[in-house]
Amino acid sequence: MDWIALKLKYGCFQGSFLGLEVEDRLLRLESDKDSLQIQASLLSDQIHSQSNKIQDLEKILLDKKTILESTQDILSRVLVFC
Repeated sequence: MDWIALKLKYGCFQGSFLGLEVEDRLLRLESDKDSLQIQASLLSDQIHSQSNKIQDLEKILLDKKTILESTQDILSRVLVFC
């Protein structure tokens, strides 16, 4: 527990205007921290999902390149016989 939380807990700031400001600020900071943790978690999930999509697209691209090379090979053979 940090020194501000200890002072709030044991009443060093309680009842004073400064104490209320510190307590309000502490509550806002904790709320902001929770919000940022949720945002970070959501962004991590999005990164994971997009990474999977990229891997899928790279596999599709590789398959298409293989098909293209095969088609080009067949076409070149056909042109040689014509």
